[in-house]
Amino acid sequence: EKGNLRRADAIHFTTKKEEEEYKMLDLPLKESVTIPNSVEAIQDERHTLISFRKQYNVADDTNIILSLGRIVWKKGFDTLIPAFRRVLEQERNTVLVIAGNDEEGYKKEVQKLAERERVQNKIIYPGFLMGEEKISVLHEANVFVLPSYSENFGMAVVEAMSASLPVVVSKGVGIWKEVESAHAGEAVEKNEVEVATALLKILSNKNEAKSKGERGKIFAQKTFAPEIIAKEWMKAYAKISC
Repeated sequence: EKGNLRRADAIHFTTKKEEEEYKMLDLPLKESVTIPNSVEAIQDERHTLISFRKQYNVADDTNIILSLGRIVWKKGFDTLIPAFRRVLEQERNTVLVIAGNDEEGYKKEVQKLAERERVQNKIIYPGFLMGEEKISVLHEANVFVLPSYSENFGMAVVEAMSASLPVVVSKGVGIWKEVESAHAGEAVEKNEVEVATALLKILSNKNEAKSKGERGKIFAQKTFAPEIIAKEWMKAYAKISC
């Protein structure tokens, strides 16, 4: 692909982190364009007919930690599951929802890890969610978590922010700096102690969690709305064509 890269007038990156990683490989680059992915606004919870909590018998006073995305090794379940066990030591009335499609049979490895940490009875696997089911869990969860090894961007993070959900991400996630600067959650190193501490910080302070969620939603609306991203692309193509 180096020939294509050399001939490209510009190469698109979704985050500065992605661009930095590309440059580290010493690949051809005439010009770079950094434009994030766009995310549609999440539907208001009042218009959702489905309740995730009712469907899975989760009480209103039970904390929901949400992991939303493919069940693959790079999402950092080897950190998330031990971190969840640490959370349960202080916040016993908590469940972890791992919502996503199983890829490469990795769900079995997650389940084995959950059994080893003795938290298997506190985890819900609803599978791949879409439509109102997805909207419902985003609105009814207490915190979103993504302790990935690496993510060029982090679509699920932005979706969570759009639903006013505070987020905890590792610094392997492309938009961790945006999460930090927007005060929309916690950006931490990928280890069980830091992830657990960040989750507990949000779960133990409902008012601050709500503020983080509100700040995240405002930031997402101002930064990732399709009409805003479309204008960025128009500017980029106009510059390249000059």
